[in-house]
Amino acid sequence: MLDYLKQFDSELEKKVKTLEVNIRSASPSFFDTFRSIAEFFIRRIAKDLGIDTNSTSFKKLISIPELKSALTDKLEIPVYAIEKCQDYIAKINKHVHESEKEINENLVVDYILCLYELTAPVCENATPPEISEILSLYNSLEREIEKEKARLIREQNQLISENNELLQRVNQKLQDKNTNSKSAYEKESKEAESKKIITEFTRSAKQHLTFGESVVAVNRKRKIALGFTVAALVLALIETLFSLILNRTYSTFIFVLNFWHFAMLFILIKLANKSQKVNDINARTIYTVGLNQYGIFTLGKIKRRYKVTFILGLIATAFEIILTLTSEYSPARRSAAPVLVVILIIAAILSIICFVLVYNYFSGLLVTVLTSPTVKKSNGAPFSLYFIVDKFFDEETFLMLRSSNSK
Repeated sequence: MLDYLKQFDSELEKKVKTLEVNIRSASPSFFDTFRSIAEFFIRRIAKDLGIDTNSTSFKKLISIPELKSALTDKLEIPVYAIEKCQDYIAKINKHVHESEKEINENLVVDYILCLYELTAPVCENATPPEISEILSLYNSLEREIEKEKARLIREQNQLISENNELLQRVNQKLQDKNTNSKSAYEKESKEAESKKIITEFTRSAKQHLTFGESVVAVNRKRKIALGFTVAALVLALIETLFSLILNRTYSTFIFVLNFWHFAMLFILIKLANKSQKVNDINARTIYTVGLNQYGIFTLGKIKRRYKVTFILGLIATAFEIILTLTSEYSPARRSAAPVLVVILIIAAILSIICFVLVYNYFSGLLVTVLTSPTVKKSNGAPFSLYFIVDKFFDEETFLMLRSSNSK
């Protein structure tokens, strides 16, 4: 292939052999070798013609008027062959800048034929290259070997990259595990030490109770609850009067309702007082009382008797309403039935509100204060901790919380 160029110049012989190697291996360097052959061939002709050229670029070489005229007129190189070669080299330069170099059978054939059309008029014994010979070079075993080699190298690099990523993930997991284990151990140690200190403090400290809100806020809650309870009691008396008028008897349901309303008032009068002592805390709350892990009094669930009283009151209200609506009354008494139903509903709503207010009253009422007989503040005053729900607070923080809750 292009053997006549090998005889034309020894340097061209080397370049043509390089071109053949590029074709066999389907190397993108084929483009660079093609450009090098075309530019070297034009410079060699210019040298033979005694034309000075300082440029190596194909475009600049053929733009020299004297050289261009000699190529087309004297050497009879077709103008289309020069322009075609110039166009191919422009595409090669574009591929270089855009990093897009691809080689295929048709492209190789076109570029080889382009070189032949450019060089054949100058070289003796120039024979056109056989397309089958070009394709044979392109599909040679050497190319397949190079392709397989390139594939194996890509797979090897991919495996190395995947192994490196896997090693990084494993190392990161090991580091995270060690960090987490260390953090968990330190956390457990701190918690155990804190629990030990708190347990020792609570054993020696004296416990008493205080309000979680200011006295003003507590009194306001108590007054509101008492107001609703008194209103419920007034309605209870009215509903009892209407029931006696309608039924001419004191029904069991009315009895339960009266008991319910008076029980709500009793709870407030008995339990909602300012003085709360640890010794009688169980008798002064609607909650069950127990000791936590530190030996501190804590409030649990609402006591069963208060729940039962509340539920029985709602059931009695429902049955009294059903009884009132289904009973037969004389025309003189029939008009009082709807009034009794409305009073029963309003009384039930007021009783529910009273229960919620009492629940709300006691939910933030009791705060356990632990005062140490040995630990002192900087000013000599006893050191105290305030226990709320499941957390300890110092005096300054507790006062801030109580102030914000009282607003």
